[in-house]
Amino acid sequence: MKRIYAGIVILAFLLGASFLFAHLMERIYTPLENTLLEAADAALLEDWRTAEELCRLARDHWERYKRVTAILADHSPMDDIDGLFGELEIYLQQQEMPHFAATCHHLARLSQAMGENHALNWWNFL
Repeated sequence: MKRIYAGIVILAFLLGASFLFAHLMERIYTPLENTLLEAADAALLEDWRTAEELCRLARDHWERYKRVTAILADHSPMDDIDGLFGELEIYLQQQEMPHFAATCHHLARLSQAMGENHALNWWNFL
């Protein structure tokens, strides 16, 4: 009988941890997505000072939570995000507006996907 209770406790812990991690991933990636979209909009308006500041904020946010994400997520999209942030720096230095804005949107979409892929949705349970 003790094994049944121990099993129930372990399963309840795993369920609670999965809910916590799903919520955490959504809270991490929604602000990152919004910051990148704002940076793209600033670049489209040729406001490079704001675009640079928002780009730096997004990069810092990514670096702050990258290790947590590595525990919970597939590493392939993470490698893509790292590479795109590298490209973004070059586009920012050269002030290449179309490439910068497109890369920001690409990064925002990847960020959105990272949050959605770990969210509590019915299709994630199937």
